[in-house]
Amino acid sequence: MKSGLKGILVMALIFTVSTFNRNYIKAETVDDLRDILGYHRANSKETLEEIEKIQDLKKRAELDSNMAEYIKELNNEKELKRQEAKIKLENEKEQKEQELLLKISSDASVNEVLQVVRDIEVINEEIKSSYKVNSIIEIEVKNTEDLDELYNYSQMILESIENDLEIGDIGRGLKPPTSGVFIVADAFGEYKDKNTGENVVSNTAIELKGLAYENTTIISQWNGTIESINKGKIVISHGPALKTIYNKVRDIKVKEGTKVKQYDKLGMLDGESLQFSIELDGKYIDPLMVYGVEGIEKYFDWVNANPSRIITLNDMSNIKNKADEPSDETEEKVIEAKDEEQDGTIKATLPDDYETPNPGILQ
Repeated sequence: MKSGLKGILVMALIFTVSTFNRNYIKAETVDDLRDILGYHRANSKETLEEIEKIQDLKKRAELDSNMAEYIKELNNEKELKRQEAKIKLENEKEQKEQELLLKISSDASVNEVLQVVRDIEVINEEIKSSYKVNSIIEIEVKNTEDLDELYNYSQMILESIENDLEIGDIGRGLKPPTSGVFIVADAFGEYKDKNTGENVVSNTAIELKGLAYENTTIISQWNGTIESINKGKIVISHGPALKTIYNKVRDIKVKEGTKVKQYDKLGMLDGESLQFSIELDGKYIDPLMVYGVEGIEKYFDWVNANPSRIITLNDMSNIKNKADEPSDETEEKVIEAKDEEQDGTIKATLPDDYETPNPGILQ
């Protein structure tokens, strides 16, 4: 059974190691990183059109909000005038009632008395009409919380277009923050709980094991600035749209606000594994994607070791080998790699007949 499981892993990886250059991949900016991950660049037509739509929606929402405030003021003013008119009519009615009593007590003519009664009836009708609020204008203002989040995202992307920070090398050959030790203890995404095997857990980070027999140095993944340090958790900003988070670090060697270079020492691993996460454009992404084909290999190693936890496999099919135009030359070819493309994209989908392993496989 173990050999069969190993065969499944080989099938899973057979197309991930084809047509790849063995050299490191350099991404000079965060925008290059987006391109390698298979996302649109910040200044691409698709992204700019998306931002334009978001900005337009924001303007419309602000206009609706301003209009609603203006209408509210008009309605308040109208209601105030209505109340003032009502009080005036009630005062007039009270005066007419006093006049009616005076006419009756002074034996005035029937016509004079009837005229006052008719005046009172007219005032009563006007008072009734004053209770109707048919002329109040209303305007619907939609919940803008989701729109505000989208707007903040669009502003961050616009700022990122101007960001020319060179973050360093990425892709195959990139050192993980555990200083070269690249063992995945827990993967990014949704899986069954490793203890019960029943509850679903959602991981926004990966766990990277350190060396069991010596201290493991934690290093900065890319060039950046220390944004915050709190209880063994270090956040590094790599421009407005990219952050890396390192959790479970001791003997910290850096301070908030200081600049660090790629692979600079941050401190030492506190425990058996580091919790490492990456936030790009306001969302957590799978950190293994930034290592190119090597990250995919490490992911399937973890899948092979944790078959009972798999719900669905992470999609890494859009990861590119490098950001610039790929070379037509390749250093190696792998059997059955018939569907490989020459656009630098890593083919990380499984065969059609592949079935997710279950606990019964491991016996």
